Amino acid sequence: GLPRLPEDGPWAAAVRERGTGDGGGVAVEAPIGREASTGGASRGRMAVAADGKSASSVVHLHAHSPAHGLTLASVDLHTGRQHQIRVHTLLLGAPVANDDLYDPRGAPAVRAALGAAAGGLSRGRVLLHACRMRVSHPCDGSAPLDVRAPLPTDIRSIVSRLWPGIGVDPAAWP
Repeated sequence: GLPRLPEDGPWAAAVRERGTGDGGGVAVEAPIGREASTGGASRGRMAVAADGKSASSVVHLHAHSPAHGLTLASVDLHTGRQHQIRVHTLLLGAPVANDDLYDPRGAPAVRAALGAAAGGLSRGRVLLHACRMRVSHPCDGSAPLDVRAPLPTDIRSIVSRLWPGIGVDPAAWP
């Protein structure tokens, strides 16, 4: 893949069971490596690991839906480790919603709680989306490419139904 540059984001996410903060964000500085306890190499899980690579994120909590047990979040990445957002939000006690790999007990509850609001959210559809990513130019590494993508239809529908007044542009979330 293309080398990513620091300061990616925001990434949009719905996380489980975490109320809103003051909008300032929660900084997470925790190294990430393969999870040894479950044979991480075979299952693909990563974890906070003392001997892992440094990883830095800021998690912003924007709105909470107590009825669905979900909080709307955005995450700014300062490093680009595999599964970084999933590991860091799990560390905060707020795993990314519908994540069968990192939250196997919670993911079915998310699908049940969302029901029609999710429009048939499938197993394995982690509620996480890269809104903006900066990558080195693929030909010569010159000026970075700034790639932006709006929320996909399924996440946009969930945001609109659970938090109707917040809008669907993560850069504008309070």
